[in-house]
Amino acid sequence: NHLDLHAVLWLEQYLMRWPSVLVLVSHSRGFLDNVCTDVIHLHSQSLRQYSGNYSDFEKTRAERLRNEKKAAESQQQKRQHLEQFINKFRANAKRATLVQSRIKALQRMAEVTLEEVDPEYVFNFPDPGPAPGFLVSFDNVAFGYGK
Repeated sequence: NHLDLHAVLWLEQYLMRWPSVLVLVSHSRGFLDNVCTDVIHLHSQSLRQYSGNYSDFEKTRAERLRNEKKAAESQQQKRQHLEQFINKFRANAKRATLVQSRIKALQRMAEVTLEEVDPEYVFNFPDPGPAPGFLVSFDNVAFGYGK
């Protein structure tokens, strides 16, 4: 927060030559993009490693979340289709073997779990309005050294 441009550039260069793993926390995306080569994301008590800088991490994670969502939707549709078939032909003796195979397929179907998406927080601070009078007032104040 309090580094001038030359100090930030020096720090970037220094950290880019760092010989081992480094845990870095920063609010500056440009700084993270310049320094990071990998990102380890801690979410829901698990770690996932992403190669590349912070912008690459965000793109890759967003794509992975989209793909997980599509896979979950596809699986849900397939599950519903199987359940409809089972419910429709459960009492039909001619289709009993088909129904049993669909029931087994439904039981074998692995559940696709979606990663929880972090909620967005919005902070609203009410307008305090004008301050009443003086916030700080001094009378008969002296300041000095040596006495």
